[in-house]
Amino acid sequence: MKLSLIVGRAPDAPADLLPFAELASGFETTLWTGQANLGSAASMFAYAAGAGRSSAVGFSVALMGMRPASTAALEVTAHAQMSRQPVAFGVGPGSIEYQESWLGHRIRKPIQATRLYVEEFRAHTDRLRMQIESRGTHLPGIEIGVGVLRPAMAEMVGETADFAVTWLCPPKYLHDVVVPAMKRGAERLGRPTPRLVAVNPLYESGHGIPANVLVESPHLGMPHYLDMLRRAGLDVGDDRRRNAEVLAASTAVLDAESARLSSLLKAYRSAGVDELVLNTSGMQAYFGTAAACGAVRAVLEQHQEDFDE
Repeated sequence: MKLSLIVGRAPDAPADLLPFAELASGFETTLWTGQANLGSAASMFAYAAGAGRSSAVGFSVALMGMRPASTAALEVTAHAQMSRQPVAFGVGPGSIEYQESWLGHRIRKPIQATRLYVEEFRAHTDRLRMQIESRGTHLPGIEIGVGVLRPAMAEMVGETADFAVTWLCPPKYLHDVVVPAMKRGAERLGRPTPRLVAVNPLYESGHGIPANVLVESPHLGMPHYLDMLRRAGLDVGDDRRRNAEVLAASTAVLDAESARLSSLLKAYRSAGVDELVLNTSGMQAYFGTAAACGAVRAVLEQHQEDFDE
């Protein structure tokens, strides 16, 4: 299992990205980012690479309505070509609220729409790869993945995508629900099971702010996240603050200073996770970038060699 990191909060200035990019580059791991609503993740990655902090990068999760598959394929391929680094591009339909506010309507069949987007993105990147490599230039690997919370989408990923990326899922839920669903989809078409990327919160307990405050987020009020958490056995409801308390007490949250961190990391590996992405957005919001990067650095220094395989 690979350990990597995500810029959980969109930087206010490009230079704010550099401490995270330096960590990813120094530890030779992947730098991920979430949906950038006020900017372009591709531009941020390009800035970091131009500043000499080049690493493999990942998008988690780009919302499909904000860019056509053809535009996304061109952005991703261009970054892979210029940085000479692999790119993992994760997409998803987004919440119903997002769909209605950005598109003006709901996506009627989100799983089918996501499948078509994956297929179109792959077709465009394949054509671009042929053009680039016909000129004698090697293009690093480009993966297309899908954001997954529930089994129906996981099965579709098993049929079509290179990886699934999850948010806030406890390891037992990944083991019991997500991985079997991906395997069913893959076996149906006789293809290998896609790899599993899990994004989960990381914090340090010694800073004086309770974990539930650090992990509270809008996700904990969204119906599709609440449904996933209920399926995972967590007692969540309409109170977002209480939901944060329930989440913070679960195995979905990692404490960098806990004596049980190593065993919890092993639980993710045993669940079938191929890459665990450490999300310190809560720490960054309350304590700043240096503290957030410090928490990630501590985990990578102590545990990266244990899980690199």
